[in-house]
Amino acid sequence: MQTLRELQHFQNHYWRLYQGCNELILSYNHSIQEIHQFTTSALHFTNLLWRTKVILGPDCIMEYYCWIRRQVRRDAPDCPTLEPAYNVAYHWHKCE
Repeated sequence: MQTLRELQHFQNHYWRLYQGCNELILSYNHSIQEIHQFTTSALHFTNLLWRTKVILGPDCIMEYYCWIRRQVRRDAPDCPTLEPAYNVAYHWHKCE
């Protein structure tokens, strides 16, 4: 998040989703295939981050990020792969 306002919007959005379900842990997975909504090839985003998962739990929001990498294959077109980068946790709290 870049600003406190963006963080507050982010947390409020996920808090509403979390409160609306009966699960203790809620998980949203984002496949690299979703990138085709924006481009014809994920390779256009090589070396950029892709958020692969968001987990909502009773204490926090966890985000999992991976680098989009190019896998060079002999006798086949290059393809994108995901390389783990880092995880971020946001504890549920009122942003002020």
